[in-house]
Amino acid sequence: MPSESGRAELAGTLVRSARLRAGLSQAALAARSQIPASVLSAIERGRRQPTVPTLDRILRSCGYTVGLTVDETVPVDWSRAAPERHAAVLVDLLGVVDMLPPRPHPAPTVVRLDATRRAG
Repeated sequence: MPSESGRAELAGTLVRSARLRAGLSQAALAARSQIPASVLSAIERGRRQPTVPTLDRILRSCGYTVGLTVDETVPVDWSRAAPERHAAVLVDLLGVVDMLPPRPHPAPTVVRLDATRRAG
């Protein structure tokens, strides 16, 4: 797992790449996402780590959406891993989940069946 500074650099690279792909200047993205240009610049340079809601707002302003995929690409023998490692992974995952915006659930669809069907 990357260090805190490594995560900030990764987020900065992601934000800069999304901004450039969207064809936006830092000033235009700052205005669109309602984030001060100085903060956006610090994020892009890896000097400041954005929260998940801030990252979501920036990326949505570039036309992207943020999603979470949990995929274990490197098998881990959890039976041999230290309990501290279990706890650290769980805390990191729960921290990310807590920062995600709530997802609205659609109302259930009710299908009414006509009990008096006419033959033919």
